[in-house]
Amino acid sequence: ASAASRVGGGLIRYLVVGVDFSAAMGERDADYRHPSKVGQVLTSLERFLIAFGDANPLAHFGFLVARNGLAKRVHELSPDKHMQCLKLRQSLLGSGSIDDHENAGCYGDFSLQNVLA
Repeated sequence: ASAASRVGGGLIRYLVVGVDFSAAMGERDADYRHPSKVGQVLTSLERFLIAFGDANPLAHFGFLVARNGLAKRVHELSPDKHMQCLKLRQSLLGSGSIDDHENAGCYGDFSLQNVLA
């Protein structure tokens, strides 16, 4: 059992996450006390990525952003989870903060087919 756990811990894992940045993600829910959908997704993704990276130190991460019917790679696969989160936020907001213009990068339609292709 210990040999199997050593082998499993040494595997390189590749994780690519498709993120919806369509117009629907920039909208707020009926309860206006909460941030927009995209704000909630970004916060949850960052928490997950940090936890996953801590549990899998050899993992490489990447993001695909889907908006306006197209899917675009945010950055090449990298083991640097903090840099990947930064690149994802920059893809959405440019250099601003999510509080300044929450849905600035959310437009068009979502295409799951293009994310999976």
